[in-house]
Amino acid sequence: MSNKLWGWLIKASPIVLGLNLFILISPFIDWRPVVQETTQKLYFVFGVIALFILSLFSKPKRYLTDKIIASFAIWALFLMFWHSRIWDNSLTYRYLNFYLMSEGFIHVFTGILLYKLVFENVDRLPAVYFALAMYLGRGFFVKSLTPIFAVAICSLIWCVIKKKWVTGILILILAGVFVAMNTHYIALKWQARAFAWPYTIEEIMRHPVVGFGFDKNLMSNLILSPSGWIYRHNDFLNIARDLGLPALVMLGLFLRKNLDILCAGVLIICCAQTSFFWPRFAIIGISLFALRRVKGGF
Repeated sequence: MSNKLWGWLIKASPIVLGLNLFILISPFIDWRPVVQETTQKLYFVFGVIALFILSLFSKPKRYLTDKIIASFAIWALFLMFWHSRIWDNSLTYRYLNFYLMSEGFIHVFTGILLYKLVFENVDRLPAVYFALAMYLGRGFFVKSLTPIFAVAICSLIWCVIKKKWVTGILILILAGVFVAMNTHYIALKWQARAFAWPYTIEEIMRHPVVGFGFDKNLMSNLILSPSGWIYRHNDFLNIARDLGLPALVMLGLFLRKNLDILCAGVLIICCAQTSFFWPRFAIIGISLFALRRVKGGF
């Protein structure tokens, strides 16, 4: 380990070390079906709470104020009660309302708190690039198409910006070969989205303003298709379905000034895959957007 890295570790505050450790561990949280969702949520929520406690040991480098983020949080909090049956005397409904809060709003609140902690306390966050590499590596290993296409599209955008035309043409050729060799697999993967996206849009049209609220069952974020339970495969449609179109507008206002090539890649993944609804990916995405804001200076 270099002297420069040792010096950084010695001088780093508890919250900086904690954030890096928290993100470094996140890719290794259980991958098993069903179990992984609960395990990730526990790690995400209580890990961020622990980070907040660590942040109290040192003075932040900057302070976060953002009307759009505040409005989004207030809207999510309001809808949590709007869709709940908190005044029902049924013990079952009272339990479901508690689970509703854990399933939905606490996830939103924890994400905002993580964004605030990263923005206020770090100038760089090496662990997030390791976590991103692990996520993309797993995507390539299991042949998950969305991360593969996101990397290809972002690489092409970079080539255009930097005027690396030869490299861009090479990437296009490789992408074309990949598509030609995996046509059947791509068509198979598309079937789930071809069912899920129109279904979710129809749900949004039924409740465009307040949405349906957060799911309150063990099959959260899933819909029943002719071939079985499937994910909605689009975070933006998911948000509009849960919190209504106003939440989607707020999200758009936030994103319009908070982009770089890595953040663009995150959004591409969100367009065709359930992403931020999984805490492991949410940790990476939220951290990248907070770092972008630090570098952008707004």
